[in-house]
Amino acid sequence: MQNRLEKILVIYYSQSGQLKQITEYFAKPFINEKIDVEFYKVQPVNDFPFPWKSSQFFDVMPETVLEVPIEIKEPKLKSDKYDLIIFAYQPWYLSLSLPAVSVLQNKTLKRIFNNTNVITIVGSRNMWYNAHIELKKYFSLLNANHIGNITLRDKNPNLISAITVQYWMFTGKKDKWLGIFPKPGILETDIIKAESFGNLTLQNLKNNHIENIQHDLVKNTAIEFN
Repeated sequence: MQNRLEKILVIYYSQSGQLKQITEYFAKPFINEKIDVEFYKVQPVNDFPFPWKSSQFFDVMPETVLEVPIEIKEPKLKSDKYDLIIFAYQPWYLSLSLPAVSVLQNKTLKRIFNNTNVITIVGSRNMWYNAHIELKKYFSLLNANHIGNITLRDKNPNLISAITVQYWMFTGKKDKWLGIFPKPGILETDIIKAESFGNLTLQNLKNNHIENIQHDLVKNTAIEFN
């Protein structure tokens, strides 16, 4: 018996547009199959600036580490039940970002996760695993069925990316700083590859092979654990 796949919800928050682009590529195979894919962008009542000022950028650290939610606009979703949720998020300061934490503590969205298959997509600079562990704790409390994770990250060396990402965050420019440093963020080729991960996930769901999804994602370099 095949898994029912009629309605999919994509939850994401993106300032630069990078994570939005990743989710769009991942969702392409589902859309091509005429499945109803609904995109929900998290909207903080008082949104974070982009580009950031350095004082604002570092000021959110305590609340992020302590997982203090921010106020978000109440989501207006088409349905109260979905066959699959794609939850895309970024780590901030080795923790779940404030928009991600706020989703997981929102009364409306908490109900949506209950007894629902979830694929997570991480867009990160480097270290994402601590946030991933915290996320799994939330999913356990929410009775969500976490069937797979994809991590796309900045592949520049750690010290280099620490410089280039701050340049990007503080200027809004995703180019080569001084004409010397590499471009910040996730490579365009890796962003485009998200479509193949979406297709792999779709085929496993259609064939009722949920237990194979994470194994196949890892096999196809959806996660490179450093």
